[in-house]
Amino acid sequence: MESYRKNFSNQLTGLEFSNASFFKNLSISQIQITNKFLYSNFSSQPCQGGLLDSTLGANKKNICKSCKKNQSYCSGHFGYIKLFLPVLNIGYLKAIQLILSMICKSCSRVLVHPGKRRNYFFKVIRKIKKKGEGQKLDYLSEISQECRQIDYCPFCWSKNGSIRKFGTLGFVHDFKFQKNKKNFQNFNCSASLVFTEKILDPLGIFKIFQKISREDWELLDFDSIETHPTHLILYYLPVPPLGVRPTVFISETMTNEDDLTMKLTEIQFLNIQLKINFQTGIPFLAIKDTWSILQIECGKYLNSEAFNLESGKQKFKSLFNRLKGKNGRFRGNLSGKRVNFSGRTVISPDPNLPLNFLGLPIILATKLTFPERVNKFNIERLQRTVLRGATRFPGANFLIDLKNNKKHIENLSKKKEHLEIKSGYKIERHLKNNDIILFNRQPSLHRISIMAHRTKIISGKTLKINECICKPYNADFDGDEMNIHIPQTQKARAESISLLNLVKNINSPGTGESMIAATQDFLSASFVLTSKNQFFSHDQIGKILHLLELGNIEKENFIPALLKPFQMWTGKQIFSLIVFSKKKKDKNKKKNFQGSIFHLMEKNYSLGKKQCSPFLCPFDGWILFKNRNLLAGQLGKSSLGFGNKFSIFSSFSIFNSNNFILNCLLKISKMTSSWFSDFGFSFGIESITPDKNQLKKKKIFLKKKIFF
Repeated sequence: MESYRKNFSNQLTGLEFSNASFFKNLSISQIQITNKFLYSNFSSQPCQGGLLDSTLGANKKNICKSCKKNQSYCSGHFGYIKLFLPVLNIGYLKAIQLILSMICKSCSRVLVHPGKRRNYFFKVIRKIKKKGEGQKLDYLSEISQECRQIDYCPFCWSKNGSIRKFGTLGFVHDFKFQKNKKNFQNFNCSASLVFTEKILDPLGIFKIFQKISREDWELLDFDSIETHPTHLILYYLPVPPLGVRPTVFISETMTNEDDLTMKLTEIQFLNIQLKINFQTGIPFLAIKDTWSILQIECGKYLNSEAFNLESGKQKFKSLFNRLKGKNGRFRGNLSGKRVNFSGRTVISPDPNLPLNFLGLPIILATKLTFPERVNKFNIERLQRTVLRGATRFPGANFLIDLKNNKKHIENLSKKKEHLEIKSGYKIERHLKNNDIILFNRQPSLHRISIMAHRTKIISGKTLKINECICKPYNADFDGDEMNIHIPQTQKARAESISLLNLVKNINSPGTGESMIAATQDFLSASFVLTSKNQFFSHDQIGKILHLLELGNIEKENFIPALLKPFQMWTGKQIFSLIVFSKKKKDKNKKKNFQGSIFHLMEKNYSLGKKQCSPFLCPFDGWILFKNRNLLAGQLGKSSLGFGNKFSIFSSFSIFNSNNFILNCLLKISKMTSSWFSDFGFSFGIESITPDKNQLKKKKIFLKKKIFF
């Protein structure tokens, strides 16, 4: 077994995607669609050779003829429609136009001169195939630009011009030449400029692509084994299985068919009509009209967005529309799925909420549950939740007994059954305070787009978070919605709070920059509070401490800056006291923090490092911290905001825990909502209207300027 694995690993070199060839489409198909009718006129059974043939899969009434399985086990089988005339694949129109502009329309050779230039392009494409696909677009743009500059084919000397789109699905070859040119000296005609154009239909393009030599396949970046330029044109139209386009049975005789089935019916009808018209000898113009309609219907079947549909008509859901977008197969069914025990609603800010907590509305807390097993430590608490029922908070919704029988508590209370619980039961209780919850905002671009929070039950209908944690989620409050997920086992809760805890993800895992920091009004409040002209009396300090609910903090060495006529403290002292203070019981912890010195240039308009001392800046542009006291500088975005590895909190994290940093940010946010909301000024029209003396000075000043 080990030797087989070694050989297999040596053989597997990569994974390559390419357009399917005619032979691959035929090999995966089980049946050719030859009938244009869906059901027989004499019975309700599907027609043999039709689009609902049982060979393509099973339905509710019939089993599959290919695998002999019913609808539960048969995934379906492909079929194909052989088109009487080829049509262009709407997904490869740009590729077809690019190839036509690079090759001669007569001999199908690539328009590159033989010799050095041709050998140069061969070397470039071979190097790209060895190294990787990174430079392939540059190569294609270079060779296509050179081919467009060549007017005459270097192999057959036929004239080649530009290729432009004609209508929705067609191309026109435009070229011009002079009759008196050297190449036309043998013709007896007057010198003049001739403009000609030739419409290239799908059959003509198919014949041109058929003549491309194997040598030129490499220049056009085609694999000589798997792919061919003719595969860009549809000759065999794949028909998806019945499971992709299921039939809805309204009654025994009435059904509702899928959009794809009805569109394939139209294509098959036009295909048969085109064959009949050709065999009966109808003029080519009538055949051309039917051919163009078939081309349009095949394009709508693949991608209906490329066609301008009328506003009144219902939009047709093509194959392309079923794969792309948020509700498509990849994003809607494969990448993202609906999950249980989750919720989604609008977010709103709450500056008084701790940063690692999430405000959960009581409406969601009663719907989302956590299964908790009953033991001797929690049996009394869980018994009370069961007695409250599903409608009263904090209650419980379901009870799971020892035999794994799940019972709804509301139904048991209506039947007046005894609701006594025992050890070993599982109670799906309501979420309560301090429960662990996962919080996520889409798109999840990095690891910290989903983190674990503690819950705090609140009133209202929106999820509430502190504004400082918006950066990791890239969230704002203009109507953003976020998701919550409830871990359903104790192991999942432990992993969430240990690995995805917000406390442990303050810094970015990629760059190391602080992702959780002060923002918006928090920075404004810190900037104003730490300015030179902010002074506070003893009563004002007590009011701020009361609003912030900070009573038991260190006040040692809290000496006023002004002694007379009143004792006044500066805003820098208040900021140091409130934000970076610790409780008395933490006095002996982290002694290294006491002697730490931190300085940072906050403002760009300071005199700089050469002319301005970091310890005494006249513009207050240098931040200086010593022993947890702010001695100089106005705090702003560089010192407290996002995206700086050398901010105050990043430096203080060396001597303190992450919980201390989160508490500092919480104090700043509380201070913003309490003190800074009352800070402001107002003015009226009289304050900005100049008086008589100011108007006189203005006139005198203007006269002097005019005179000089």
